[in-house]
Amino acid sequence: MIQPQFETDLHALVPGHTTTDGPTRRTALKAALGVGYAASVSPIMAQTAVKTSAEGLTAGEVTIDVNGFKMPAYRAAPAGKTNLPVVLVLSEIFGVHEYIADTARRFAKAGYLAIAPELFVRQGDAQGYSEMAKLIAEVISKVPDAQVLADLDAVVTLFDAYRQFYGQASDGVAARTFLQARFEHGQSVVLLAESQGQVVGFTQLYPSFSSVSMARVFVLNDLFVAPTARRLGVGEALLTAAAEHTRQLGAVRLSLNTDVQNLPAQALYESMGWARDQKFYAYHLSLNS
Repeated sequence: MIQPQFETDLHALVPGHTTTDGPTRRTALKAALGVGYAASVSPIMAQTAVKTSAEGLTAGEVTIDVNGFKMPAYRAAPAGKTNLPVVLVLSEIFGVHEYIADTARRFAKAGYLAIAPELFVRQGDAQGYSEMAKLIAEVISKVPDAQVLADLDAVVTLFDAYRQFYGQASDGVAARTFLQARFEHGQSVVLLAESQGQVVGFTQLYPSFSSVSMARVFVLNDLFVAPTARRLGVGEALLTAAAEHTRQLGAVRLSLNTDVQNLPAQALYESMGWARDQKFYAYHLSLNS
């Protein structure tokens, strides 16, 4: 049951939905895969949304064979280039709209082959719905667990390695269960980086809000690059994509925490414009008995 105080925020996520305050940030008209998305958290945001040209790129719709099913996807890559590192761009529940396609083009401009698959296409066109409850009931809830995990299975091993890096015991089953719950409820966005057919990095973003700013914020909760792929620009590419994704959604801040001894990560963040908090201490209350 959706509580009344959350209905406006939920409906603001629905493509094509407009409130008494004007168009929401998900107002959209889909003419083709990855085309026609108009992001607007406000009139100014809509007018200044990033639009990346496809000039110099090979970009457009392709199909990917997934156990005999032809899954549509948006693909962008530097024209005439081969043997490129691959970034898998995962959308939220509304599928591959123009912002997701634009993200793929930005990766392509940076030298990557970017692929954005339509993960929910077997259940229906998520962008064709104007009611959140109907979208969840008729499309999202009908996606079999096995389908989602088959599409995203590669992240499990990397996610488990990430947890081990922070001192946790390896547990692939628990990692799979945790990620499945996030995907089923649309509670996170995961961006994957792939090179030579192998997933080599990922970042996971969690949405939140700031009461002081009265605005949307995101937590970059996870960022991990496989040891064999470090110093190749994978971390920078994932951080760039995360910043662009959250900016396009109207967020005012993207935050993260890192280990005080993880000096390489700290150097990377600061080189990309992240600022260490000098005003506030972070406190945590353990709720485990």
